[in-house]
Amino acid sequence: MYLLPVRRQASSAQQLVTGPGVPYDFYIGFMWAGFAVASIFIGIRLYARLRSSSSRRIYIDDAFILFGYILLLITAALWQWGAKDMYYILDLSAGHAQLEPDYTARLHRMLLVSFLAEFLFYHILIMFKLSLLFFFRRISSSADKFKCFWWPTLIYSVCTYFISVGTINYDCYWGSLEKVTVSCDTPSGTRFMRDVVDVNCALDVSSDFLIMIIPIILLWDIQVRSSKKIALFGLFSLSILTMAIAIARTADIRATQKANGLPDSSYLWFWSFLQSWLCMVVACASAFRQLFVASKDGSSKPTWTATDSFYDRMISSFQSRNKNQNDPNLYELPDANQIGQPFDYVSMRKESEVASQQSGRSPCVSPNPSMPVAAHGMALGQNYTHESQITKKVEYSVSR
Repeated sequence: MYLLPVRRQASSAQQLVTGPGVPYDFYIGFMWAGFAVASIFIGIRLYARLRSSSSRRIYIDDAFILFGYILLLITAALWQWGAKDMYYILDLSAGHAQLEPDYTARLHRMLLVSFLAEFLFYHILIMFKLSLLFFFRRISSSADKFKCFWWPTLIYSVCTYFISVGTINYDCYWGSLEKVTVSCDTPSGTRFMRDVVDVNCALDVSSDFLIMIIPIILLWDIQVRSSKKIALFGLFSLSILTMAIAIARTADIRATQKANGLPDSSYLWFWSFLQSWLCMVVACASAFRQLFVASKDGSSKPTWTATDSFYDRMISSFQSRNKNQNDPNLYELPDANQIGQPFDYVSMRKESEVASQQSGRSPCVSPNPSMPVAAHGMALGQNYTHESQITKKVEYSVSR
């Protein structure tokens, strides 16, 4: 973004140029407070990820948001170093400070910090978008039909990043002092700056809106309770906050511009840093629900699937009842490999009939006296048997 020069004030003394709108102490305090909030959310996200008993790994969506968090820390450190120079230049433009011998050095330092802050700002935004995109792709890996919408959104988001970085006026940051203080401070230059801010805002909001549509489409056909679906809609739609901040940032830049047509840099970077750390919060908050569910279930690759139909649930319920391990008719059959024990057909028949009456119409296995039965008996006291000898052979039938 452009900066408030000093020389234009001298050429238009009738214009009233005000000082910085955001006080220095509030600017620095708000910046580090926002970074602390982002740190809390990043820490909770990492804790939820690493506490999983099965995965215990960092996914690509986590890597993107962690990289954006590092860029946020660098941005805060840069403003801690160069904010005093920015406020000195703003006060000097408003006539609230005296021209000092180190003016040129402080102006170049402010230009350097402003350029890096703007450059990192666009990188933080793309890290935020990529984190959400790859997070939604991972949880929707079982829904191939959403990939046809995911890829165009990814390409569009990457294009918005390159457009934003490409529209930075590098000459007004790295050019000579004459060009920075005179050539960049013209009606055409300020008009170009406002147009760039508006276009970048439109691209940013539109890409966030497309990303927000992905989980909405993903959850639309999921058969869950309405209250739970609404909660998930709200959780995955937190990008509305970043969209609102981007719009408010652009509107406030226009509303607080100076009499010479240039924006108030304190408001400009205040809103930019607010949007940056809010991106960290939204990216982590959108993943909290899935992160804790995955940690509890121990699933390293969660998927979204629709609930079973009524027919499938009925069949599954019927099969589970028939496979009940407490059913004596299926799991408490006499052991045919017991050697040397007398085979009591009458007792087994009575037990089978009692179990059949208790189970109602459930299928049961019972010996069929009408079928031929082959058995081998042993005399009392006989303790040996041939290795391949059949000791008992009983045929059963299924009855209701």
